[in-house]
Amino acid sequence: MAVLEEYQGFHFGKQLLTHGVHFLKEKEIERLWFNARVIALNFYKNNGFETIGNVFDVPTVGDHYLMHKKL
Repeated sequence: MAVLEEYQGFHFGKQLLTHGVHFLKEKEIERLWFNARVIALNFYKNNGFETIGNVFDVPTVGDHYLMHKKL
């Protein structure tokens, strides 16, 4: 997930994440996991997600962490 730079700061990312988590909980999904860019790490940590393992490179995109949250 990413928000265009000119739309950052309007909380669209948080709204999308909150809606997605709510939707998955309704479907009785137990865990959400994904690869997160290092630049977005604090956003996800502030929303209750934790990192797993070490940073890794996604070619042509950059450094990422695996993140997860029990729903």
